[in-house]
Amino acid sequence: MWPPCTALAKDWNDALNGGKFVKDVLPGSRPWWWICPHGHDPHTMFRNRPRAGGCAACKP
Repeated sequence: MWPPCTALAKDWNDALNGGKFVKDVLPGSRPWWWICPHGHDPHTMFRNRPRAGGCAACKP
């Protein structure tokens, strides 16, 4: 399903993604910046975000 679900879109880091919007990029195109509710900003591929269960820095 595209555009991506709102669960992923809410973590999109507008400031670090060079003016691109989440709806304008393809899942396998390249790593993108995200920001979790705790302020971590991982540089991750779109397809890996859901597989990782969100922010890897927040995982125990």
